[in-house]
Amino acid sequence: PTTEWILNNTYYPSEIYSNWFTDLRVCHPKHFEKYFRLSLAENEFSASNFKAFLELCSNRKKLEERILDLNTSGSLKEFLSQFESYSDQVPTSSFQEYLYALLDTADKVSEKTSGFMDIFSAQTHIFRLISFCLNRIEDKTERADLIINYMCHNKGLNSVAKLLNSEENKISEGKETLFETSDFNFIKTEFIRNIKDTSYKEPSSLLEYNSFLSLMYSWSKWGNKKDVQDWLNSMTTDITAMINVLSKFIQTSHVYTSGDYTSSQHSSIKIDTVEEFFEISKIQELIKSADLSLLSDNEREIITMFNKGIENRVNGIDDDF
Repeated sequence: PTTEWILNNTYYPSEIYSNWFTDLRVCHPKHFEKYFRLSLAENEFSASNFKAFLELCSNRKKLEERILDLNTSGSLKEFLSQFESYSDQVPTSSFQEYLYALLDTADKVSEKTSGFMDIFSAQTHIFRLISFCLNRIEDKTERADLIINYMCHNKGLNSVAKLLNSEENKISEGKETLFETSDFNFIKTEFIRNIKDTSYKEPSSLLEYNSFLSLMYSWSKWGNKKDVQDWLNSMTTDITAMINVLSKFIQTSHVYTSGDYTSSQHSSIKIDTVEEFFEISKIQELIKSADLSLLSDNEREIITMFNKGIENRVNGIDDDF
């Protein structure tokens, strides 16, 4: 059927392509080559891989282990991008175990993308699967109950923050939302309670979140910004601690030049972002009073990025690559 655009000017919507993928149709680009080889190429997945993953959806612990194994091997993003076509086959009876496994792992997998054309990370795919699952539940209250119950017994923060931000965008655009307004507001309150609880009881664990900076923005937006600033100041009383937090402000961009087919990676610290949470003079004072020779090469590189951000601001250079 994919030749019909040539013969009859016929095009197919994305959901049809998903059906071709799960039906193992030779017309799907992911399957065509497989029918002309004797074995799967490295990092390719067979239909049995996805069926096995579906069978794990009723067991939260085993599903979480499988997701983290794929993440360790570096193949999670590609696997989840293809599993999206199978996600509507997750039994409704497995929704809670499946959904909670996704929420558990969202904070533990990579949020990095590889370039301009690659906008979805493994973390983004997990969030998409969470959204697909919730949308299959028709009752808004039932959706909210699942999330609220999870938050009452678990510390997962990243995907809950993404859900809340997505809901805010839908509200502002007048689109259909996942939750009723009262439930949406309650989930925001519980999110702030959870993140504050984690910040004081397990502060080091909060610093390990892949989406640390995003979480700080969410905490600041829905909670009290001064609480965020006070906590960050309490966590950065010496140069080593400050450098550790500054490393969370590093932003990686992929820069393309004319005629290039690949990108070069550029890492930077934007002073405007740091200034949202810190007094820049405090950081400069810590750096000035520190013996930089005692720091590692990586720590000195972070200080260099920070100083470069200051220099760019003074010279009026936009460091947003």
